[in-house]
Amino acid sequence: MQFRFRRLCRIRWILVFIIVLVSSFFAINKWLIYTPFSSDFVELETCPACFGISLCDLFKTKDVQLSGWERFSFFNNDQFNIKNIYYGSLKNQPVIFKKMAHHSEWISFDICRQNKSCHNHVGTSLTTLLPCSDHLFVSKFRQAFINSTGFDGLESEISLDTTIEINLEPIVLSALSNSDLPIPFYYGACGRVGVFSNEGSNLVSYLQYSFRFRAFLARELLISMHQLNTRNSDMIVYYGDVNLENFVYNQNERRVKIIDLEYVNIVERHLFSATNVNSDYKHSQGKQLNSNVYCRRYLPDYNVEQVCRYVLSPSNETNQREMSSDFLHSIPASINRRWNLTNIISACAQTGSTSERLVLYEQLLKILSQIARSHEGLHEDSTSATINIDSELDVTDFLKEIDSIRLLIDKLDEVVQNVTKVQMDMLKSTENSKFGKDLDTKNEEIKKLSYQVSAMLKKQEQANETHDKQSAQGRIRESQIFVLTRRLRDVMIEHNVNTVAHRERCKKIIVRELNLSGQGKTNDELEQILESGISEGFGYSSMLDIQQAKLTLNAIEARQRDIIKLENCIKELHNMFLDLAILVTDQGEMIDCIQHNVSKTIDYVEAAHENINIAEQNKNKANKVRQFYFLQISN
Repeated sequence: MQFRFRRLCRIRWILVFIIVLVSSFFAINKWLIYTPFSSDFVELETCPACFGISLCDLFKTKDVQLSGWERFSFFNNDQFNIKNIYYGSLKNQPVIFKKMAHHSEWISFDICRQNKSCHNHVGTSLTTLLPCSDHLFVSKFRQAFINSTGFDGLESEISLDTTIEINLEPIVLSALSNSDLPIPFYYGACGRVGVFSNEGSNLVSYLQYSFRFRAFLARELLISMHQLNTRNSDMIVYYGDVNLENFVYNQNERRVKIIDLEYVNIVERHLFSATNVNSDYKHSQGKQLNSNVYCRRYLPDYNVEQVCRYVLSPSNETNQREMSSDFLHSIPASINRRWNLTNIISACAQTGSTSERLVLYEQLLKILSQIARSHEGLHEDSTSATINIDSELDVTDFLKEIDSIRLLIDKLDEVVQNVTKVQMDMLKSTENSKFGKDLDTKNEEIKKLSYQVSAMLKKQEQANETHDKQSAQGRIRESQIFVLTRRLRDVMIEHNVNTVAHRERCKKIIVRELNLSGQGKTNDELEQILESGISEGFGYSSMLDIQQAKLTLNAIEARQRDIIKLENCIKELHNMFLDLAILVTDQGEMIDCIQHNVSKTIDYVEAAHENINIAEQNKNKANKVRQFYFLQISN
């Protein structure tokens, strides 16, 4: 009886303990773990002194999730999470939640906010981002951010002033997220939390990868940084905050992207003509130039210099490597002898000539590309090995087909370049119909070639599904198809960017002609006329009164026809981009896996080589011991 009573008491205590444990868990979860809409996390009560409320409805649902140790409120301070960055997902897409400033900075800002005189300088603070821009260009950035906040009227202006004071990155990304630049996408904000696309791990995490893979990343970084100078037809982006932590590798797109855009300078491209490029100048030794320098001359190699000097060059202080430089450390001697890589990087970092640095940039791209594709020369003692491919005849036929696809893409690229040239010639004349016919012919050729190449790639992709993905032949097919698909995508993206830029140039000409003729239109009215395709909207009755007006009308109609054709061309490209995006995404994981396995194989070969040497030494020792025992037994 006593035993049964003790047993019941023990069970009761266990049940009480479980209840207390569960209650404690929910209490901890409520008070110590952030949920997306926690008041301490989004700080919605501080609005409109915040980044906006456009995503707050989503934050209340399960579409927004937090993950990682940062969501524990215990770590929500400058000692553990100094960058105030959190990880999670938005509608199952990986995103990063940023508060854009340290906790101490927000506290200082709130104290300052109580004193109105503290913000007298805010109205002109955008000059650090846009140092030499007119009111119209500045208003584009202001309006893009205001539209992203979800506020109206005065509240949106307060939100803008707050963002200018705290961190300019949301303003930059709200204006540039759809510009096809290698930067993250800005979704919006809820309170003091901005939401950005998670583009991958930063380059610090790749410091100990194989040299071949780091060469590939260095090439992609150079391309991405140079695109900030050249990709956008309206503006030039100078990036001075060069740091390995500010560059990330997007594995799906196989592209290096640039994050942390707080310290950039953006200049309008039309301020400079080709004659403004200074081919011989000296940069300052610091990472940042005086803003007046950006306004006086076009610096086409500035971003490339930053990469050569602060990322690729050997570090002066080895303990600073992870933060700033020497990404291509431990260059194999054979590669350095063959390509003279160290000297080229040094020249790229130190030369004072723009033209020379751009030539070195092209050389670096070619060298790094060949290193990334080749296994040859990675190790001094490496020996060649023969892979037994499943069917030599099948691979030969496949490679012939790949060569034909590559030739078609080269031809497509050539036609795209010719189209760009014709588009520029068209802007100089409206009377010569030859340019219009030539452009139509070349656009039709681009359309035909792109669909032909796309169909051939899809055919090869379907054929590859019948092969073993782990076999040598399957890996060869997978990598070749991926490379060509990405090449086609890049060519078509370039064509699309050029087409959109030409449309904008034609539109500007129409605006100028209308203003000169006294028939000015608002932007909405002009877009409506262009979409309708009806020329009467430009005002025939008043513009046909004089001969000069007729010429003006002809010029406007010519540009309108160009724009209608361009819009049709852009629509036709849309479906192809979707197909290419699917192919690139599907094949990206396989290629990354192959690269990882190759780098691991190199390590295994080195370890095996060392083990063989040790085994041979042990074998020799064993023979000596055996001979010694034999002599002892004989005696």
